[in-house]
Amino acid sequence: MGKYAALAVLAHPLLQMYIYTRNWLWLVTPSLANEFEEYVTFGRAALFLFVAVWILSAVFRKRLPYRLWRYSHYLTYPLLSFVFIHALEIGTYLNSFPLVKSWWFVMTALFYATLVSRLVDGAGVGRARYVLSKREMVGDTIALLTFMPKGKHISPAIGQYAFIQKRRFGESHPYTVMEADKETGALTLGVKDVGRFSQALQKLEVGTRVRFDGPYGVFTREAQNAEPKVVIAGGIGITPFVRLLQTYGRNSLFLYANRVKADFVRREELRKSVGNGYYEIINQESGVSDAHTHYGKLDEPLLKEIVGQSYANLKYFVCGSPGFISGFEGMLERMGVPRNRIFYESLGY
Repeated sequence: MGKYAALAVLAHPLLQMYIYTRNWLWLVTPSLANEFEEYVTFGRAALFLFVAVWILSAVFRKRLPYRLWRYSHYLTYPLLSFVFIHALEIGTYLNSFPLVKSWWFVMTALFYATLVSRLVDGAGVGRARYVLSKREMVGDTIALLTFMPKGKHISPAIGQYAFIQKRRFGESHPYTVMEADKETGALTLGVKDVGRFSQALQKLEVGTRVRFDGPYGVFTREAQNAEPKVVIAGGIGITPFVRLLQTYGRNSLFLYANRVKADFVRREELRKSVGNGYYEIINQESGVSDAHTHYGKLDEPLLKEIVGQSYANLKYFVCGSPGFISGFEGMLERMGVPRNRIFYESLGY
């Protein structure tokens, strides 16, 4: 919709140019010659901003750094302000039909209410305040960060995530809540050093204050029962499954893929929770495979061997990188697993 609705938006200034028998120069040249031209110029400014956002998102998205792409969308706030002002005095239908004009003011009020709420949220108002109480490294790339509440706390269900904000008006990113203590309100996140924000989180000093917003999400809801199921985690994709397996692990098959042994999170605890259904796949180290440890790739033959003949009748829960997800989604479909039995969470914010 964002890509192709642009054609409808661009049709308006082009039709106006045709109706007023003007050329392209009139369309893009600001003018304050009279009241009419002043209001048209607000529309011109909105058009410039719209085209800029559209080009950055629809054409250059894959070539841009994430933050430049994200921050370019803040241009939509002045853009919409210019749009609402633009039509006030020169909108023919707007000024001919009171109902239409009333709806225009309603939309304007909704826009500015949204803007105020975004500013309030960016300031951290209403978010739960926490302090980093513990940092534990797993291997060289994963940090387990435990935060204690300072006042009210959030209570994420199994598999849910929350947005963490390091400072007022700073960036806010979502992370799965790996563990949540109901008594103390403590939250533990598993953070891999991928991306600038995650790297900065890993370097937080114990005692640093942060804010949490949430919880959100419904991933693993269908797995929170005693039914047999297959859980597949790739690397830091373990985070939505730790509490799930601790609670419902006994009837589960858990396949945990990692580059090296040192990267396994909560290894002994999960082994106890899952029992004989626990399998490790290590793809960047060599060693001797056994019944529950495989050195190499988790491919279709190995998956069928572990799951058994009933593989098409089970539910599958997969979490990892976008490539990890798409690979297993295609593999399971080729194996004949119905799409409504495949659930996944892609860690690709």
